[in-house]
This record gives sequence, C-alpha cells and structure tokens, in this order.
Amino acid sequence: MLCLSRAEQTQAVMSDALCAITFSFNRRMHMWLQNLLPCAADQPNLEQYCNVKIPIPGWGGNWLEFRQEGGGKPPLMFPILNELGLSMYHASEWAHSLIRLEFCDICKGCPMGQIWVFCAYCRKFQFPAERHRASIRHQNALRDMGRYGAGYCTSWALENCQDRWL
Repeated sequence: MLCLSRAEQTQAVMSDALCAITFSFNRRMHMWLQNLLPCAADQPNLEQYCNVKIPIPGWGGNWLEFRQEGGGKPPLMFPILNELGLSMYHASEWAHSLIRLEFCDICKGCPMGQIWVFCAYCRKFQFPAERHRASIRHQNALRDMGRYGAGYCTSWALENCQDRWL
C-alpha cells in the first residue's frame, strides 16, 4: 500500500459530509491527481506512483492503481494521465474486479455506497464493465469519438453529466 502524507490522505478521502456542496468526488480526484503527479514536462520518475494500491472511500475494499502502459483508449477525463503515459485502474475486493479507466470513465458514488467506474458519456455505471462497453450505446459513443474527436466527447460528457456527479 502507498504511504500517503496526512494532507494527501485528506485530499484522497475527503468526506462528502465536509465537501459535498463544494466539489464532486471526481473533481476532488482530479485535483488530487494534479497535486500528486508531477508535470510531464519535468520528465518525472513515476515508479513511486505505479503498481501501488491507493484506497478510496466507500465500502467494498476499493482502490485505485496507476500503471505505466500504453495502448487502449486513453482516459479523456483525466488528461494528466495521458501526458504522463499512465493508466488508472479501479479495483474492488467485493466484486473481484479490475477495471481500466478509458474513454469518458470517471469514478462516482453508486447507489450501493461504493465509488465505482461510471461512463460519463453514456451516463451508466460499468457493472460489469465488459457488458457496458459492448453495449450499442457505448459503441455509438466510440463512433462519435472517431467522427468528431476526443475533445467533442470530453466536452459533451462534462456538459451533460456535471450535475450528476457526486
């Protein structure tokens, strides 16, 4: 497990009771990533951040993990990961799952009290991820990305799902 400083722990697991009106979990997550990960222009050594379980709030034994790998569809909602060549995974002990965040995926609180992977473009939780990503709706979203570009998909997801995030 990654040893976070007290300030980093507070940023990572800030309770909704303290911050529900101010920032969504996804916005807090984005700020935390901006503070945790160095700038790509600095050519950082990312080994200390990779392949380490970072616990996230909610029940289910969920955590995030960063890996240095390419390929797949980049996580459009977290541009710093693209800059650094990192992939972000969501893992759940409860569901015995490991989901790579890609396309318009974010982390969002689900009705069951867990932080789970949510497709902001399709506005659906990915439980299970394979079924959602094979759905007609998601395939159409990927076609839109090919037709209109990644910027279109990102802005559409931000514009249409902003009020739906925690």
